[in-house]
Amino acid sequence: NANLSLLDDLLADARTESGTTGVTTAVTLDSVPVDESLAVEWTVHARSVANPAKVWSGKILAVHDGTETADATQAKHTAFAILKTGSISQLDFDVDLNGAGSTQVLRLRASSGEAADLRAVRSVVTGA
Repeated sequence: NANLSLLDDLLADARTESGTTGVTTAVTLDSVPVDESLAVEWTVHARSVANPAKVWSGKILAVHDGTETADATQAKHTAFAILKTGSISQLDFDVDLNGAGSTQVLRLRASSGEAADLRAVRSVVTGA
């Protein structure tokens, strides 16, 4: 059915998974064009490489003040629904803006004081 195929395509665009291994310094886990998003929610999972029993999982919700015709100047985020087993040293998440015009993106960034494997699943609220 053409309608189901279209729905599958739209859902695939709205939900994206990314990840990286052995994170110790600041890295970009994911980015989404400002022009294509009103709000973004990431479900994030982190696991210590040295001690796999140390796990952090939670959600990060972010918004920005940009529009299709004006660059964003602010990005705000909050972490919530956090579950932990153990404590991954200095695990930190941030959301920032990078670029300008049609290439401006909202980025999910992470760093850790010990090597950690990170995964993020993105859901986007679009203006369409």
